[in-house]
Amino acid sequence: MNNTYTPSTPVSCSKPAKRKIEAVTVCVNYADFLVQILPHIRGLFDRLVVVTTPADRYTQQVCEYYRVECIQTDAFYDDGAVFNKAKGINAGLARLEMDGWVVHLDSDIYLPP
Repeated sequence: MNNTYTPSTPVSCSKPAKRKIEAVTVCVNYADFLVQILPHIRGLFDRLVVVTTPADRYTQQVCEYYRVECIQTDAFYDDGAVFNKAKGINAGLARLEMDGWVVHLDSDIYLPP
């Protein structure tokens, strides 16, 4: 069998389908950073989830203002932990549909458009 290209070989020129991108970030008592970057990054993702604690009202208010999903959990402190960021990340990941690309980023990371 010959696998070489010939002018009669059809070539597909269609664009690839857009992939869904979901993101999760943890922001506990860093809303001063989040308020600076959120307006720039929220449009880069199909869905963005911010995970914080029930006591962190400033982060919740920033998310509410920018209409970004905010999950509040005390999982950060399970089993007497001082701060377990991985538990917060996992709480956010559990809320994603996970049917496309998944991004985890810190709440002080600016991504250019």
